[in-house]
Amino acid sequence: MCDDLALKDKLLNALHLKNEEVLMDLLLEVCFELKGREWLEGFFMDVARADFCSDLRGLALTCLGHLARVYSEVSFDKVVPFLVEMKGCPGLEGRAQDALDDIDIFAAKG
Repeated sequence: MCDDLALKDKLLNALHLKNEEVLMDLLLEVCFELKGREWLEGFFMDVARADFCSDLRGLALTCLGHLARVYSEVSFDKVVPFLVEMKGCPGLEGRAQDALDDIDIFAAKG
């Protein structure tokens, strides 16, 4: 993906339209292709808290963990409390814990 703005627009449009199919196709890819860790964190948290199927919400949580692997950092003050909260959501507990584990292993604590 060479045009970050076009991809962001596509993602935001899919989120707004609640297009789960487009989001499922793009989420994991953008972890590695799209620049802007903080923007991605916010986007993945928006997807995870939205009224989507648990597979899509879980994938968004997994992507938060992948960001720790890719960037070796996360916004600890935002992402960690969010993931802890998501551990309380039925069906998402394991995905949230996996993302927390990735952060613990791969992200440098300031």
